[in-house]
Amino acid sequence: MKKYNVFKILTIVILLSMVLSYFIPGSNLSYAGLEKGTIIPVTFANLFSNGITTVSALITTIIWVLVIGVFYFVLKKTGKYETLVENTASVFDTNRGLFVVITVFALGLVTLFSGDLLAMLIFVPFLYDVLTKLGFSKLSSILATIGSVILGFSGSTYTYYINQYMSLTVKDNLTAKITIGLIGLVSIVAFILVFNKNKKLNGEIRKSTMKKMLPLYITFILLFVFVVLGFINWNAYFGFKGFETFLENLREAKVSGVSIFDAVFGATIVPFGQWQTYNLGVLVMFASILLSLIYRLKINDFFEAFGEGLKKAFPYAIIITLANLVLVNVYSSGIFYTISIAITGKTINLFTGSLTSMLSSIAYPDYGYSAQFTLTSLMGTTATGYQALFAITYQAIYSLFLLISPTSILLLFALYKTDTRYIDWIKYIGKYFLVLLLAYLLVIAIFLKGFNTPTIIFMLAILVVLAFIIVAFKSKKESKEIKEEPKKEVKKDNKKTNKK
Repeated sequence: MKKYNVFKILTIVILLSMVLSYFIPGSNLSYAGLEKGTIIPVTFANLFSNGITTVSALITTIIWVLVIGVFYFVLKKTGKYETLVENTASVFDTNRGLFVVITVFALGLVTLFSGDLLAMLIFVPFLYDVLTKLGFSKLSSILATIGSVILGFSGSTYTYYINQYMSLTVKDNLTAKITIGLIGLVSIVAFILVFNKNKKLNGEIRKSTMKKMLPLYITFILLFVFVVLGFINWNAYFGFKGFETFLENLREAKVSGVSIFDAVFGATIVPFGQWQTYNLGVLVMFASILLSLIYRLKINDFFEAFGEGLKKAFPYAIIITLANLVLVNVYSSGIFYTISIAITGKTINLFTGSLTSMLSSIAYPDYGYSAQFTLTSLMGTTATGYQALFAITYQAIYSLFLLISPTSILLLFALYKTDTRYIDWIKYIGKYFLVLLLAYLLVIAIFLKGFNTPTIIFMLAILVVLAFIIVAFKSKKESKEIKEEPKKEVKKDNKKTNKK
């Protein structure tokens, strides 16, 4: 099956990280800075201990994926999920492009302002199903959903580790980041609507009464509202502390010195604006239980859906573990530090900074660890001038390469779910990715250096490449149509001959 292609790709990358550890000496980060050490090979015996480290470090992400699996299987067990998809598709039956625009910008903009790659994953299966129901190919549907989250993150204004290590706020480089994010999202819409031929509607769309579907619609709307409220840092953006104050007031009501709120809901509840996937996971599980009660699922049916959801989501948990096993292998051997030092040297420019960011997206698929390890390796060297460059470049280029990285968790999720080969995805997105990469580099160069001679030449080069791709696409499309026409004529002639 094509699904195993994902695990083949991960196996190759894991083996590559092990092989490189036998040839590249590692570098260690100490108080004295980065010190080049000796070769620290990652053996097959190390894989087991590194695997345990991976699971313990990313247990929250793994649980979040399992919760999503349970949520969707409970929805399907109610017997209303397919109807929900069909009803939504019927609304956009005559304007499918509008649904693409809504999907791309809803996922992308929330990710851009929240700075969280995984929160919007809860909506991806539903939106993907609606897109395919509307006749979009599975590759276009992947780009519209997973691609929007990734490219929205490329312009994210709230990125904790970048801001922390470089002493930045959400208002620093705001124009540059939003510009990068919007370029990515607009380009997705353009690519899907202009360069992809949509199929006919996937089957007949049925409609159901709103009364029966209302709980599901309300659930998705409320989840979206909670993601917006919970993951966007209102204090950092607007100085609004109302959510923190409100939660403090709730906790002031006490009995025998114990907060009533904490006794009922737990002391781990945090204010809106400071949520993590753990908080959203609790909410989604609560929604799963509530929907099972509303639609009167039997206890046995609920637990059956619970088990099926865990079983279905388990391969995704394995994907998380294997992808981040590469991270632990690279980190424990210290080879990325050595490689990044060799690339950047004493000074960092747009090329070396982008190359380092690209390699980081492969070696460190988890963004938090990636930013932490990459920036600390630079801070421990004598490299200068990287602060202003990396404040924009790292976020944009790292995220962009998650569209094609063989360790990109979100991409691998989508490829596994849709039974798509990695090579087919690269063929589909290759030219688009190249143009977007050049566009990102141009925007970064303009914001860092302005409209000087090199950036103007760069801009002209992008226009030439874009024009070449458009012409090549049109000629390919025309030649395909020419080849198809004679076939139709031959069939007609054969029919006439048979009648005679």
